[in-house]
This record gives sequence, structure tokens and C-alpha cells, in this order.
Amino acid sequence: MPLLSPDLIVQAKAIPVNEVAAMLGLVGQREGRSIIWKEPQKPSRFAINVTGELFYDHIAQRGGSGAISLVQHVRNCKFHDAVTWLTFQQCELALQQPDHSPIPKVQTEETPPLSYEEMVQKHAARHDFVWPIACDYLILERKLPTELVARLYNEGKIYATDYQHIDKNGNPTFRRPAVVFAGQSLDGTQHSLFLRDTKHQSPWRMFIGKKSLAPFTIGDWSSVEKIVAVESPIDALSYYCLQDQYRDRVFIASMGGNAVSQSLIDLSLTTGKPLVCALDNDLAGNIGWRSLQIKTLFHFAQSSHQPIKAESNPDGPWQITLSLQKNGTNGLSEDEVRKLLRDADQRSIPVTIDLTVLPHNLSREKSTNKDWNLDLIQELSIGQRALDEFRYNSLHAAKTRPPSQQLER
Repeated sequence: MPLLSPDLIVQAKAIPVNEVAAMLGLVGQREGRSIIWKEPQKPSRFAINVTGELFYDHIAQRGGSGAISLVQHVRNCKFHDAVTWLTFQQCELALQQPDHSPIPKVQTEETPPLSYEEMVQKHAARHDFVWPIACDYLILERKLPTELVARLYNEGKIYATDYQHIDKNGNPTFRRPAVVFAGQSLDGTQHSLFLRDTKHQSPWRMFIGKKSLAPFTIGDWSSVEKIVAVESPIDALSYYCLQDQYRDRVFIASMGGNAVSQSLIDLSLTTGKPLVCALDNDLAGNIGWRSLQIKTLFHFAQSSHQPIKAESNPDGPWQITLSLQKNGTNGLSEDEVRKLLRDADQRSIPVTIDLTVLPHNLSREKSTNKDWNLDLIQELSIGQRALDEFRYNSLHAAKTRPPSQQLER
């Protein structure tokens, strides 16, 4: 067997892996966010995901790095044969392109994005065999009442899925149950799902659908006294529990973040019910509260044809107050207000919104801790926690729980 020169090996290693995949006769097909390379005649033989110089074959469940390694894997050959094959491929390309024009980009087959129903089936299918683990998470770790969890589960507003986690390269890693919170729009035409990991304090979240149009809610908006916006579904349930005898008087919506949706603002404006901003007690929650005030100020400025004015405080600490100018036509446009806010933030100048000029009851309510679930856990006495856990365990002791309950969390 003739020896390979170091130059040939260096040249072979320099070929991009995705170009080598095309040389090998593989075709790239988009699946979700990744491009999977397969043989057109035998699509079940390979399913190779390429990320830079790395590749992973989901069917063989192994991967490698670089052009030579990929040739060895696909052609099932040794290092020497792989380098020789790549050298011949480069020679053929050079003969076909004597003017040294760049190799054309590989054409991949574009697949349409998954529909909402397909996303639900792929990521949030209902798996009742892992519900006991999700139930443990909600009741024992998040301290939500057993009766509330059972009622929402029976109504189909919460359930569990055995979620397949993937790494940043799109490769499957492990499975773990997730709690699924079902949301829908006020008219029932839009739907969304909020997925949350059952591992306590895990940062993993996932949203399916348009969370701004179809939030997770609790309560009947048509018969309540106020509308409350919180960040997460766990916050919504915790805030609901903290209301005690006033639970039937509030409609709580989870925004899935710190931006209060326009649909919730419109509901408050059309019904005349007060809107309470109960986002987390942190920097993101405060930014969401100011954004809500500004958004409401813009709305009334447009609907009433009253310009926005900015006033400074000459007698005390330097700050800016925004309000509506009831008389006169000179005022600031929305773009000018946004520029003013950016400049104030850069100079650390506080900006307040004069809510008294708005014909709308808008207020901010903060949790004592960072979020409402921490407030709920803190408020529950040791006796109440022990009683609820005892009732929960007694409820499940009478039933044969699935073997899957013994899965590690």
C-alpha cells in the first residue's frame, strides 16, 4: 500500500463536511431546525446531522469529526482508502471546473414548517403514564392544592408528556416528563401549550402556538372584578391560591414572559375591568410594567387625539413624567417618546407615567419574593403542607399507580 503524503491528508481534511456528504451521494433534507443527510435509494441506512466539522448518525448512534471520518463511516473503509477517495473526488472536480470556479452550494430539500397539530403530536402528546410524576411536582414541590390540580387535570387544562430532550446540535439526549399547560384565546379559536420541566428549578421551557393570543388562564373573565397578568402558569395558579375567598373575583392570565399581550389590554378596555400587572418582582417584571404603561398611554393618546407631553421636575431630583396634554396640539410623537426613553435609560434618569390622566384603572402588584409561587410556599405553614401531603398520599394510596411512577425524576 503506497504511503500518503502529508499534503494529501491536509487537503482531504480541509474539505467541508457538508460538501463531502454531497460527494458521497447523500441528500440533505430539512427536519425541524436541522438538515439530515440520507441516501435517496435507502433513506433508512443513514440519518446524518452535520454541524460545522462534526457529524452524528442518528441511525448508527455514533458520529465523528472531519471529512475523512465521514467517508470512513459512510463507505465503511479505512483511513488510507478514505483519503485516496477524497483525493480522486477533488481531481474530478478540478477537471470539471478548469477555471477554478467555486464549488456550487449544496441544494437541500426545503420542507414546510410543522403545523400546530403536528407540533403537538411531536412535542406535547398526552402520556398519562407519566402524570403521577408531574402531579408530584405540582403538589409536593410547587405546593399547589391537590383539589385544584385534580380539577384542572380533569378539565384538560393541564396534563403530562414524556418529553424527548435534545442537545444544541439536534441530537436526542434523554427523556423526562414535562407538565403541559393548555391555553386558548378568549373566543376559543386560538390554542397554545406551555411545557415545563418536572425537574425542580430547571430553566427548560417550551411554547407551542401563539402565547400572546392564547394564554393559559384561570377564572371566568365575564364574571370577575379584575383582570390579572402574571408571567408563568405556575404563577397564575399560585396567585389564584393566594386570593383565598376572593378567588372567584379574579381572571388570571399567564403571559409566558414579561410582555402583557394586547388582547388582555383590549379585554380590560372593552369591559372596563381593572388590569393588574402582577409580573415577577425583578428587573424583567419592572420593565414589563413600564412597557404596559407606555403601551396604554399610546393607546389613549391615539384614541383621544391628545398629544403626549414630557415634564421634568425642576425642584427635586431629576426625573421625567409622561402624561397626556389635554389642551393644545403641541406634543411628542410615539417615535419621539421612544427616543426620549432610550436617552433617559442611557443617562439613568427615572421616567414615570402619570396614570391619573388615563381613564383606565391600571395598577402594579408585586409579590413579596421574586414570584408568586415563592410567596405561596412561604405562606403555607408547616401544618398545612403536612396536611396537604397527607391527603395527597392518602388519595393515591387507594389506587394502583403505574410502574412508570418509579422513574427517576
